[in-house]
Amino acid sequence: MKASGLLFLPFLLFTTSLFLTGCEGEPPPLVVWSNVPDTAFLVELYNRDQEQPVHFRFVSNLTEELTQQRVDADVVIGRWVNNPPARSMMAGGGADGSPWQPVAFNLGAIVFDGAHTRLSPDFATSLADVGRALRPVEDVSADDPEPMRFVPSLSGDLLYLMTRIGGLVPEEDPEGGPRWNAEQFDRAFGTIRSWQEQWNDSVDAENEYREQYLYEPWYRLLENRRVLAVYLPSNQLLSWSFFAGTTLDFRWLATEEQAIPVLEDVVYAGITRASSNGTGARRFLQWLQDPENQLALVEYKIEQRIDTFGVFGGFSTVPETNRTVAREFYPALQGRIPDPETLDFPGPRPRYWDEALAAIIRPYLTEAARTGEADGEQLGRVLRRWYDQRGD
Repeated sequence: MKASGLLFLPFLLFTTSLFLTGCEGEPPPLVVWSNVPDTAFLVELYNRDQEQPVHFRFVSNLTEELTQQRVDADVVIGRWVNNPPARSMMAGGGADGSPWQPVAFNLGAIVFDGAHTRLSPDFATSLADVGRALRPVEDVSADDPEPMRFVPSLSGDLLYLMTRIGGLVPEEDPEGGPRWNAEQFDRAFGTIRSWQEQWNDSVDAENEYREQYLYEPWYRLLENRRVLAVYLPSNQLLSWSFFAGTTLDFRWLATEEQAIPVLEDVVYAGITRASSNGTGARRFLQWLQDPENQLALVEYKIEQRIDTFGVFGGFSTVPETNRTVAREFYPALQGRIPDPETLDFPGPRPRYWDEALAAIIRPYLTEAARTGEADGEQLGRVLRRWYDQRGD
């Protein structure tokens, strides 16, 4: 038995050596982190079609994980990641040296009922166009109140986008949090107040009307002619199947110069500095940007009855994908997808800006729009205190 064991040992060492030698050239599986649920379906498709496997991990707060944990991700796909701390953890790869490649985006839309309301025929409209061209098709009966044109205080998302259009651009402060320009904010909010007065006579009149009539879902407000139009982000507008058999219509919200602001929840993709397989990561991102693969993702979601629009819940940055999606799945979008050169993409944002918007900015703007009073200095102090308490 001893002799047999000694004879078997060299054979075992030889076969083990062959196994290890064969494994040396095989890269480890790619690891993808994402806070976008659609990424899970994308990884399923990739694993089905490609030889190299990809592992998926859902990470709700990517900035926190990238900067405070051991990073085992090769690729990151996510919203609200284009901030200085997260950028520093990524490898630069874009033509401009940026570590993030935008892959999907949303737009703001003015939605109205075409049976009752008329708006300029262009596929984009500015706030000035809303003031000039939005009008009822027929007179309201004596038993119904006169509908208000447009009510900004219904949506904190709209109010924030209006401040952006008005010139407020939040930037990262070297000490953390946003570099806050109180004068810019006051000037932008003054524009909001002027629109309220132009559309609805006064803030008080808007408040009184809102409290009396504007308590239903947005589509009921349009159907019952309480307002002529409402604001919706495209991912909410297009995930609801109202196109079939309805008279609802929309225009993208644009600046006076007809640039269409891209909302800040852009989905970006990038390769981490910690990646041990840069070649495989680049191959994965190239595969992701192929229109055929993006369309396969859309079709797969439809088959699985996942009710999210387009690629990662928005428009693709690949125009060919958008044109095909419109032609095959959303006929109402044909001829209404903006050209890339008309889009205004946001730059990097402060760390945790999505959380600050939800906790501080939108509630403050909504309350200020209802009182008609805002103080940029005061809001700046509240923001600094929130960031101090949020910490890293």
